[in-house]
Amino acid sequence: MPISELNKYVAPPELATHIPKLDEWEVVQSQLGVRLPTELKEFCAKYGVGSFRGEETVGLSIWCPIDGLTFVNELRAECQRYLDARGEEESDDFPFKVFPEAGGLLPLGSDENDVWLCWVTNGPPDEWSIAVRWTWGKVGIRVFNVSLSQFLVSIFKREIDLPCWPAPMFESDLHFVPYHGPT
Repeated sequence: MPISELNKYVAPPELATHIPKLDEWEVVQSQLGVRLPTELKEFCAKYGVGSFRGEETVGLSIWCPIDGLTFVNELRAECQRYLDARGEEESDDFPFKVFPEAGGLLPLGSDENDVWLCWVTNGPPDEWSIAVRWTWGKVGIRVFNVSLSQFLVSIFKREIDLPCWPAPMFESDLHFVPYHGPT
């Protein structure tokens, strides 16, 4: 599903903030040692930094770089947090590798309740799956083999039902709020 389908469901802001420049993406990808999915770049170019909100919706953010090196450091810190939570190896509580391990989780976004959105870095970047983690154990993580836009539209339309986002989340007044804070 192209990003245009997401744009039809939740319009991008008229004045998106902090749209990453091409050189910022190059810094991020170079420092991480991996290409990032094309659709993430398209998302950030349309929506910029901010969060999806609604009447009954916790802020859900897809992370976009404001500053290349700062973004890389934040991703690395999140990966370290995941490693700290997981421990030395995969377990029943955390059955995934963490980036830069092959096939590891790479942070993609989060909500205000510490629900994690991650890329599962298996295969070419444009084919990465999306993992949602909301609690410990295998029952608290689900993987979706869909594009970013398809995932977002599916949760917003309630076609994907997850315990971390019970109804009426995403059901009323859903819109994207640009971030206007300090950079």
